[in-house]
Amino acid sequence: MVYLLQIWNLLIDHYFLKYPLTHTKDHNMRIKQIIEYITTHYNENIQLNDLAKEIGISKSTCCREFKSHMHCTIFEYIINYRLIEATKLLLSSDYNITEIAYMCGFSTSSYFIKHFKEKTGVSPYVYRKEKQRNTKEILDTLNIKKAHIFM
Repeated sequence: MVYLLQIWNLLIDHYFLKYPLTHTKDHNMRIKQIIEYITTHYNENIQLNDLAKEIGISKSTCCREFKSHMHCTIFEYIINYRLIEATKLLLSSDYNITEIAYMCGFSTSSYFIKHFKEKTGVSPYVYRKEKQRNTKEILDTLNIKKAHIFM
């Protein structure tokens, strides 16, 4: 599941955000605007009303077009995007789980942990520890190989 989050993140970075608006149909342009809004405001309390107003369409049109194009609801997408950003922070910072949850727009750490566990199968704490252990093992292996090269 973690790899799916990483693939999703690559799609966001390399397709949805960089695809030029001038080459898309109206509904594709709106989808791109919705995604841009989410990536800019993911750490805030995103309200459907505010999002639809920003794009200039009704709430129902916003939800319908997004689901039709992305095959998930706007709120599922927001959760997934927040999880991607949280995963980056888990691996690159020393922030605790609660701080990461709030930094990524989750209202409580338990809500964050619940969704993280659903997607990855492990808690954020266990995920971080496993990744740190794996990184240490890789570095230790590289140091052993390096030592053998210079003998």
